[in-house]
Amino acid sequence: MSTEEQLPYEYEVVLFKPNKADPAVTRGKTAAGFAIQTKHEDLVRYALEGVKVEDDSIALRILQWTSYDGHMRFRASPLYPQFTAAREGAGLELISLTHFHFYGPLSFETAVPVFEVIDINLKPAGVSSFPFFLSGVNEALSIVGAYSGLGYTLGWQKEDPSKVMVFIGWNSVEHHMQDFRNSGDKGWHKFVAKWAPTSAQYFDVKEMYHLKTVKIGESV
Repeated sequence: MSTEEQLPYEYEVVLFKPNKADPAVTRGKTAAGFAIQTKHEDLVRYALEGVKVEDDSIALRILQWTSYDGHMRFRASPLYPQFTAAREGAGLELISLTHFHFYGPLSFETAVPVFEVIDINLKPAGVSSFPFFLSGVNEALSIVGAYSGLGYTLGWQKEDPSKVMVFIGWNSVEHHMQDFRNSGDKGWHKFVAKWAPTSAQYFDVKEMYHLKTVKIGESV
């Protein structure tokens, strides 16, 4: 996509394993690290935190920066060593740290109990004709969004443009896996009709999981 470098990749998306051995200490370290981050002019907010339902040893956290470069300025600043020292021991493992541009509002301020998260690998046809792919996926996901009532958004990764991440809001895991998937012509069949033809040509689903949202620092 020719406009790739013009997109605002301002969201830092972190998958990690928090240290659950002493939750109080981990929460304290997280709060101390966050206090240091807020001193930097490029941090906008902590946007989301959640725990994987399928594997509660893994958490996801999203931070919004003024831009990708803004996050890099923080990492190059004197605040960053202070941040890493304050946070030392709060996490057992960093699984991934990437940056995304999201198409559509990332309205995580709205109370969403559970997100369905879909990691997608774009095929070459999907990367080369991304606007067309995006239009088709948005049309399909609008069916889900109308059913769930909690909306959806889709993000494109900066580090690897073949990576896409989708968030769909649900009231519960059962709301998605039972109610929606058993809804037939009220939603599920229409969704499959839109999704299946696009899938074969443009992308593969790497993983789908559910994220139970928590307050920032509470993924222990």
